[in-house]
Amino acid sequence: MRVNTGLYPEMVSPRWFLKFPKSVKMPGNRDQVKCFHCDGGLRNWELGDDPWVEHAKWFPMCDFLLESKGEAFIHQVQEANFISPETSPVSSASYEEGPSALPDPAHPPDTWSQGAGSVPQSPRDPAELLSPEEELRRLKEERMCKVCMDRDVSVVFVPCGHLAVCTGCAPNLRHCPICRATIRGSVRTFMS
Repeated sequence: MRVNTGLYPEMVSPRWFLKFPKSVKMPGNRDQVKCFHCDGGLRNWELGDDPWVEHAKWFPMCDFLLESKGEAFIHQVQEANFISPETSPVSSASYEEGPSALPDPAHPPDTWSQGAGSVPQSPRDPAELLSPEEELRRLKEERMCKVCMDRDVSVVFVPCGHLAVCTGCAPNLRHCPICRATIRGSVRTFMS
């Protein structure tokens, strides 16, 4: 199959993308993007976010990214965005210590900060209660893969214990997308 590029030859070259702004913030939830090569999805862009850096942070195994920016760039981004176990509020227990060393999710320590995937505190003010529609939307978002945003979460990472991604995205990650802890293993889960 031959593609006719006579009308827009500038669109054939990767230099065409250099004309695009570094980042674009669109109102609402319309800031979701997907990589054409690895199918990795990103959303909730903030002013100043660099698409190459975000792509390297969340999808370091993308071949297009590797070919375009190089291994050194990806390594630099991964190192810059890694939270060491000493500074992580999640756990300093190592994988070798076994399951008993992992924190008990039913009784989290007071030092944990409330982050993505945690259970919100009960509202004290009745005005803070969510409508049933809003609650349903929030629950669906909690079950959605934090990387591709297409499929339900189904993989728990060891040692941190976060349930955050689907089976399609898990093999591409070296660090947990929630706490940035190094992934030493994973467990497939099934929701009923």
